[in-house]
Amino acid sequence: GEAYTGEGYTGVIKSFNPKSGWGHITCPQTEALYGKDIFFMKSQLPGGTISKGTKVTFSVGEGLKGPEGNDIQPVGGSTTALANLGTMPALPSTLAEWRGGGGEPYYGTIKSFNDEKGWGHISCSQTQSMYGKDMFVMRTALGGTTVRPGDNVQFQVVQGQKGPEATSVKVVSRVGSDGSYSGTIKQFQEEKGWGFIACDETRALYGKDIFIHKNNLQGHAPSEGESVQFSVQISNQGRPEAYNMSFGNGGAGRYTAVRKTPWSKGRPAPF
Repeated sequence: GEAYTGEGYTGVIKSFNPKSGWGHITCPQTEALYGKDIFFMKSQLPGGTISKGTKVTFSVGEGLKGPEGNDIQPVGGSTTALANLGTMPALPSTLAEWRGGGGEPYYGTIKSFNDEKGWGHISCSQTQSMYGKDMFVMRTALGGTTVRPGDNVQFQVVQGQKGPEATSVKVVSRVGSDGSYSGTIKQFQEEKGWGFIACDETRALYGKDIFIHKNNLQGHAPSEGESVQFSVQISNQGRPEAYNMSFGNGGAGRYTAVRKTPWSKGRPAPF
């Protein structure tokens, strides 16, 4: 039978071989659940074919050899699978809009930047899986901001003269900064081992709630509404993820440098 019936996910086609008739989807949410890319057969594709790098919505069912992608739809096609995306940001109305840089942003780290030449590269696992290389970035995409290796950035992708390049680059955290925030647990599914933190500051930076995984909780099982102090890092799946968490009851770890903007439990949630 199908697992997680009715739950929709959003991902990117990592690979598809028309001859063998199968491929893989990369998706942070399903990566957190299953620890791998999601396998799919061409029978689940509208028209039986799809291009690498296409953004899609899909559900997950249990196949003969494990989880498989079902009901795969390119973004801009059927919107029925978008009903249960939860904390995912609004998606572009057409695939062309997403490819033009108007869709969901990516997160990565400045790998190098040459101030004299005015260009550098961003390391990002999501765009690496799509294009097979680090993402080229020009100074003109920085909006007047300076960057240095190790800075975490948000960006979108457009087709430049020589291939894909980053645009609308925004620094979300500087290398070496303590970058600690205060928020509350929006949800945590103990059986799945993941959940989300609601926080005004990080939502302004990343446009979404912050993902938490049990691997960073040191055995603590947070409850909904629990206050938490945390830092943000870009995970291997390219998503903003909480680490160095400390809780109101002294749960996982200790944190010494905490922002002076305490979260109020009576404050409405920022979503």
